[in-house]
Amino acid sequence: MSEPGQALAGRVSRWYVDAAVFAPVMMVLAIQYGSDWLLNFLHVMTGALWTGIDLFMTTLHGHENKYRTLNQE
Repeated sequence: MSEPGQALAGRVSRWYVDAAVFAPVMMVLAIQYGSDWLLNFLHVMTGALWTGIDLFMTTLHGHENKYRTLNQE
């Protein structure tokens, strides 16, 4: 029998885990050392990434939701 985390670990890329850990660590370091420039940079880049993900997901699922709503009426 496999460990509970092994199935998930096989599907998640190591790069995603590294990126998910890297961002909060950089934020904590920016706050700790008082680097307003780095904190602002992280804030703007995170917002840009979130906007990109939002637009991408809207493109993928927008038409699906539109037709699902039309077919239910």
